[in-house]
Amino acid sequence: MKKKTKRVYCAISSEIITRKEIHLINKASEYGDVTVGILTDKAIAEYKRIPLIKFEDRFEIISNIKYVKN
Repeated sequence: MKKKTKRVYCAISSEIITRKEIHLINKASEYGDVTVGILTDKAIAEYKRIPLIKFEDRFEIISNIKYVKN
C-alpha cells in the first residue's frame, strides 16, 4: 500500500521574494509537498497598493522554486 504524502499550503502575498519566503518554503517541505497560494493583483491592491510585479511573473518565480510542487 502506497503511503500518502502530506500536503502543506503556504500563502505568499509578497511581490519580492526574500530569503524569508525561501526559508518558509524550504521548512514547509520538511512536512510534505508544498503548494503555494499567490494573491491576485486585485487582492493585493485592495489592502496594499497596485503590485509592482504582475501575477503571471510572480507565479512563474514561485513555480520555479525548488520545493514548490503546486
